[in-house]
Amino acid sequence: MAGDAGGTGVRVRDRADGAGTTARVRKALVGNVRSRDTQTPDLRVRDDGLSKAFEFAAGPVVVGGIGWLVDQAVGTGFLFLVILAVFGVIGTCVSFFYQYKEDTARLDEGKPWTRRTF
Repeated sequence: MAGDAGGTGVRVRDRADGAGTTARVRKALVGNVRSRDTQTPDLRVRDDGLSKAFEFAAGPVVVGGIGWLVDQAVGTGFLFLVILAVFGVIGTCVSFFYQYKEDTARLDEGKPWTRRTF
């Protein structure tokens, strides 16, 4: 009896004893690849490098844009643009530091090197 191997488009023939050929083929195709779904959900979202890059670029630009709007309203040249853009860069770096610290503390939880011996 022929059947589709788990939506892969691979047609396989079932054994006479009815053993799960689909499961065997799926395991052979996927192998022992570790899925990112095994991580905790909040780490999976924040682990994306593209999202971190966007956060690093967009934060100072948005805060600097607010500074530019203040400069236009007050007529101070580029004073608030520079000050708020620098503030945005510092804020983004501090945010990354605390995210990293929190993530490593969560991942190291219960590991042998975190146990106190005294």
